[in-house]
Amino acid sequence: MCGISGIFNGSEKQILEFKSLSYLLDHRGPDSKGDFIDLDNKILLCHNRLAIQDLSNHGNQPMTSSNNRWIISFNGEIYNHKKLRKKLESCIWKGNSDTETLIEYISQYGIKNALENVEGMFAFAIWDKVEKKLILARDRFGEKPIYYSLINNVLIFASELKVISKFSHFNKNININSFIHFMNYSYTPKELSIYNDCYKLKSGTYLEFIYQKNSLIKKNDKYFDINKSFKTNYNNQLENQNDILQNLDILMNSSVKKMLISDVPVATMLSSGVDSSLVSYYAQKNSLHQINSFTLGFEDRENEVYDETKLSSNIAEYLGTKHYHEKISENSLVKNISLLTDIYSEPFADSSQIPSLILANLVSKHNKVVLTGDGADEIFGGYNRYFYAYKYFPILIKIPFYLRNILTKLISSNYKMAQYIFKFMNILMLKPKNTNYENFLLKFLIILKSNNIEEYFLNLKTNNYKNNFIFKDLNNIKYNFFDQSINDINNMMLDDQKNYLQGDILHKVDIATMSNSLESRLPFLDAELYEYAIKIPDKYKINSNQNKIILRKLLSTKFPDNLINKSKIGFSVPIGRLMNTSLNKWCEELLNTKNDFLNEIIDYNKLNLIWKKHKDGIFVNSHILWNIFVFKDWYLRTK
Repeated sequence: MCGISGIFNGSEKQILEFKSLSYLLDHRGPDSKGDFIDLDNKILLCHNRLAIQDLSNHGNQPMTSSNNRWIISFNGEIYNHKKLRKKLESCIWKGNSDTETLIEYISQYGIKNALENVEGMFAFAIWDKVEKKLILARDRFGEKPIYYSLINNVLIFASELKVISKFSHFNKNININSFIHFMNYSYTPKELSIYNDCYKLKSGTYLEFIYQKNSLIKKNDKYFDINKSFKTNYNNQLENQNDILQNLDILMNSSVKKMLISDVPVATMLSSGVDSSLVSYYAQKNSLHQINSFTLGFEDRENEVYDETKLSSNIAEYLGTKHYHEKISENSLVKNISLLTDIYSEPFADSSQIPSLILANLVSKHNKVVLTGDGADEIFGGYNRYFYAYKYFPILIKIPFYLRNILTKLISSNYKMAQYIFKFMNILMLKPKNTNYENFLLKFLIILKSNNIEEYFLNLKTNNYKNNFIFKDLNNIKYNFFDQSINDINNMMLDDQKNYLQGDILHKVDIATMSNSLESRLPFLDAELYEYAIKIPDKYKINSNQNKIILRKLLSTKFPDNLINKSKIGFSVPIGRLMNTSLNKWCEELLNTKNDFLNEIIDYNKLNLIWKKHKDGIFVNSHILWNIFVFKDWYLRTK
C-alpha cells in the first residue's frame, strides 16, 4: 500500500514542481520514496512506499520490468501474485514483491489480460517506454483511489486530491454537481471530485494516454463491468441452503486466508457485529500466530448507545486474539473533527469517519495491515433500508398520499411529542434501547413522501435538502437506476455497490487507514466470494424479521449464542448532541462566516431557523447541518 503521483506531457518546470508535491503523500508511504523522471518524454512517476510484501529494497518503486520496457508506480496488493508467478517460469526474479509479479505479468501478457487475472485492490500508473504511453488502472470495486486532471494537454494524477489541488496550474473551481451530491449524500460522486476538471478513475477501468499530433489522446477501456457481473450471477440463483452455507464457509475462509499474505503481521478491526466477527474468526483460524484485534468505545455513559467494547472483548476472548480497545472522550472526538479537512482533502461528512480515524490510529501503533468487515452490508443485504423496503413499503404505498402529508405535518410541528410516542412504541415492541430516534424520525418523515420504490430508496439514502428549503434554486440529483430485470431489493444492493460502497465506505476506510500509514484489506470484496454471494436468493438474505440471514447462520456455526444474539450498535457518533455542546462554538462561527460560493446558494434566514430549532430541540436535523458545517469548514480552509 502506497501513495502514487505523477505528470505526463508537462514542461520541465511543471515536472519539477509536481515532484516537489509528493511529500503530501508521505503518510501513505513512510518507508521509502522514489521517482522516475524522463524529461525527453515529459514523464514523472513518484512513489511513497508502505512496505508490506518484500521489505527489502527489491520492493521499492517506481520499478522497471526485466526487459526494461515498463516502469510502474503501484498502490495496493495482489493477493494471488504467487499463483501468477507460476505462469512466468522464464522470469528471473529479483525479489518477492507483488509489484514485481504484476509488472512482469503485464510485460508478458499485456495490460488487459493482467487486469482480468489479478486478484486484489490497486491503483497504479505504468509507463510504456516503447509506445510512449502512460496507463492508469484501478481495481474492480474502487478500493484504492486515483484522481487525475487534464490541464492544457498536461496530465496530472495522484492517490489523493490534495496533491492535484496544490499544483499551481490547477483551478480550484467547485463542481456544482459534486456539491449537490455531497449535500444530499454526504460524499462526492464516485467518478467526480469536488472540483471541476478533476476526476476519480472509474473502478474496473484503465486509461491510456499517448501524445500524438500535438495533443494528449485519452483512450478508456473497461475490464470489469459490475452491472454485467451482477446480472450474470443474479440469473443463476442457488437453491439448497445447506450447500450455500457450506460453500460460503469455504469461500470466506479462502478469501481471508488469501488476504493474510504479508511480510508483516496482520490484525483485524473487531466490533460486535456479524461481519467483523466472521473476518476475525477466519483470520485467527488461518494464522500461525495470535493475531491482534481492535475496537473503539466511548468514555461517557451518555454514549453507551454507541459503545461496542464490552461485546467485542468477549468475542476476542473466545477467539483467542490479543485484543486492544480504547475508550475515547468527547474532547478526543472534537480534536479529530478539526483534522478532517486536512486529512480528507475534499468535503466528506459521514460522521463515522471520526471513530474510523481514531481506531485506525490505534491499530497503526501495533500493526501495518488490518482486515475489516466492510462490503458485507451491500452484498448480503445488511442495511436497514433494504429491510424497511421489504417490510414497510408495501404497507406505506397503500396509505393515501394526503393522509401521509397530514402525518408529516403533525410530526414536524410536534417533534418532541413524536419522539416520546416512538420511544413508547419501541418499548411495547421490545425493540433495543439504543434506537437512534432522531435519525429514525427524520427518515420516517422523508419516506412518507415516497410515491414508488425507487423514490423510497433514494429518500432513505439522501438527506433530501429539497424538502428543507435551505437552498434557493437547487434540485436533487435523481437517477433512473432500477433495472426491470432485477427485483427491487437487488436493485438497491447493486446501486449501493456502485455508489455508496465506493463513494462513501471505501473512501472513508482508505483515507482513515492510510492517513495513519495503515493498510486495510476487505475480505468481503474478494471476486469469487462476491460472485457467489449474488447467486444467493433474497430469502437467505432478508425477511420481515432479519437481515443478513445467511451470514448470521454462518456465524452461529462458529460462535455460541450468548456472543452473537446481540443487536448491532453501529460505528457512528452523536453528532447532533455534539453540535449543541462541544462543537457549538465552532458551528456558530461557521454559521456566521459567509463565503461567495454559498452566499449564492444558501438562504441563511432559513438555515438560521433550522439551527435554532436544532439547538432548542424543537426539530433536530443534524445531517443537514453537519454537511453544511463540514463543507463550510473545508471551503474556508482550502479556498
